[in-house]
This record gives sequence, C-alpha cells and structure tokens, in this order.
Amino acid sequence: LAVSRQFGMTAPQLRSRSQLRGVVFPRQCAMLAARCLTGCSLEQIGRFFGGRDHSTVLYACRRLVRLLPGDPELQLQLSQIETLLGVTEGSITEGFQEGETA
Repeated sequence: LAVSRQFGMTAPQLRSRSQLRGVVFPRQCAMLAARCLTGCSLEQIGRFFGGRDHSTVLYACRRLVRLLPGDPELQLQLSQIETLLGVTEGSITEGFQEGETA
C-alpha cells in the first residue's frame, strides 16, 4: 500500500499484468521492498504480483540496486516508501545483496 500511495496508484494496478512504464517501475520498487522487508521468497513475491516468475522479481531487485547509486530520484522514492512504512532508512536500499540468487 505504501508503494501504491507513493506513486498514486491502486494496489490492484501494482499487482496487474500491465507492462506500462508507469506501472512497471512502481511494481519493481514494491518487489524490492517486499524482498528486503519480508521473509518472502522470490517465488512468493512473484505470485503476489500477478503470478510472475521468480526471475522477474530477481531482475527487478537487481535492476533497482544497480540504478540506485546514480539516481537521486530513485533514492528519494525509496526513502519516502521507507518513511511511509515506518522502517529504518536504508532498510530497502541496503537490504538486497547484489549477488543474491533465488
């Protein structure tokens, strides 16, 4: 819900099969947050987000972690999501290890 609020969309839109850029990026942020803040597996997260494969979740997480150092807007978005969730700053951005596998 925090990610949908941050991006001005509904939770069903985040979980939809839509490939529109305005949906894909927020969904990737939500997948990264779910991976870093829950004990859910990549498979569970993929299932939650419209029945996606675990490799899609892994790709989303790796992509955002790779973009993060050079993208102040992404850093701000994730920081604001952390604030909405009431978690420690850096919980999302530092919670995923680049070399992480399924």
